[in-house]
Amino acid sequence: GPFTSYSNLTEWFNSRPTVSKRFNFIGLDPNESPFNHSEVPLVFTRQDIHMRNIVVWKDSTVWLCDCEQAGFCPEYFKYVGTVEYDRTPWLWRFFIPFIAGFHSIRYRHLYRPGGRFLLVHI
Repeated sequence: GPFTSYSNLTEWFNSRPTVSKRFNFIGLDPNESPFNHSEVPLVFTRQDIHMRNIVVWKDSTVWLCDCEQAGFCPEYFKYVGTVEYDRTPWLWRFFIPFIAGFHSIRYRHLYRPGGRFLLVHI
């Protein structure tokens, strides 16, 4: 990602409710608990694993395509990136926690500060 440290990432997320209030976005409270997930390690993630970006070749080789959103992020961002894909079939969505971990609480925390959380915006 474009952040030089975890503290820069935290600062950016914590500024979202204030910015949202300035632009009169509804439902974002600058007094909510601050974003602070520094106990979660930064890991390399692809950010947009979904069915259109996975190719299985004739010899069973698996290719992951479209890597421009990849980078070092908190480990639960892979969950967020997968959940955010709008056209996800229900069966794929069912297996996301088993593939990317169970991070629905952190997802909701990320969803609040920016409205719809799109990883491409960070």
